[in-house]
Amino acid sequence: MDRLLKELSTGEEAVLLKWSVLLQDIGLPSARPTTTDGSGLPNGHAARGAAMARHICRRLRFSRRQSDTIEFIVRHHLEPFTLFKARQENAPAERAFIRFYMTCGDRTPAILLHALAGAKRRKAAETFCDQRFADFVTKGVDCYYSILQTRAATPPPLNGKDLIKYFGLKPSAAFKEIIAALEEERLAGENSTRERALQLVERLMSKDPGPEDPALISPQRAVVYLRIPME
Repeated sequence: MDRLLKELSTGEEAVLLKWSVLLQDIGLPSARPTTTDGSGLPNGHAARGAAMARHICRRLRFSRRQSDTIEFIVRHHLEPFTLFKARQENAPAERAFIRFYMTCGDRTPAILLHALAGAKRRKAAETFCDQRFADFVTKGVDCYYSILQTRAATPPPLNGKDLIKYFGLKPSAAFKEIIAALEEERLAGENSTRERALQLVERLMSKDPGPEDPALISPQRAVVYLRIPME
């Protein structure tokens, strides 16, 4: 967390984060009140708010990068609450955190910090304002810097060209799903070797996850625990 705060102490990232907090619930009044996500707020308001935030940024003549950053954070600002709720219910949230990182990339720490700031600002749900959520955010940020960034910097055991060369695959939705599954395994650090990657591709193509990996049919269905110290 100290590293993130240091990075935010210079440049405009802290300003963009503050704008994101200001605009995070702008889509709330028009959201349907009957459905909720992990935050306890109406589902769908994040997407509405992201579109509205982009419109406001354009009117204020923000740069494209500034607008993209604010819109992205607003669009994904509820996901940390969903991850936290899953952990509270003893669901296998570690893989979900990997997929959250795969979606958010280098904006992951900012979104986590945004969620903490938003929870304290909103005070809508006591569960998300207590020390447990603060600890969850801190460990998530530390995990990003100490584990995920390092693993992401290592060369993948297989890439798209390998799938085309060795398996005769062509770019498609299934092709993207296999690439995502390989990336998830690499970030999980589960013996990320070329041999294991080849075996995973064969299982995915045959729709046979194997006796030791019962949930590795697709990233969306993966529920195997990650060995990342987020407890």
